[in-house]
Amino acid sequence: MKTWLTLALLFSFTVTGWAQDRWSGTYTAKGFRPGESYSAKPSYVIECTIEKQGDYYIVRWFEQGKLAYYGLGVHVDNVLGVSYLSVDGSIYGTVSYKDEMKKNGYLVGAWCISQASPDAQGHGSLGMEVLWPK
Repeated sequence: MKTWLTLALLFSFTVTGWAQDRWSGTYTAKGFRPGESYSAKPSYVIECTIEKQGDYYIVRWFEQGKLAYYGLGVHVDNVLGVSYLSVDGSIYGTVSYKDEMKKNGYLVGAWCISQASPDAQGHGSLGMEVLWPK
């Protein structure tokens, strides 16, 4: 009986661990900048990687194969919240991705940015980004 209970618990932790890591992977990010209408043609298309590191996630965005932004994310319920910074340190922001994989086959995020200055103002509106698995 003890052996079966141990196996059941191990299986449960394995399945739970797999389910919680559903965010990790490589994606094509298609986005729309703040204030732009969400049309069929995105404002930008870049690559994004999400990698689980213990209790948090490392997120990287690449423009033409070069690292452009990097950030740290936390997964709570159905949302991955990420704070990020541009490689040159001039822009910082946050994005919250909602898991729409089962329903629509992608992750959808709302983001905002600001310049890296204590007096800088944000744009006042949100951008949108859709992550399509590669």
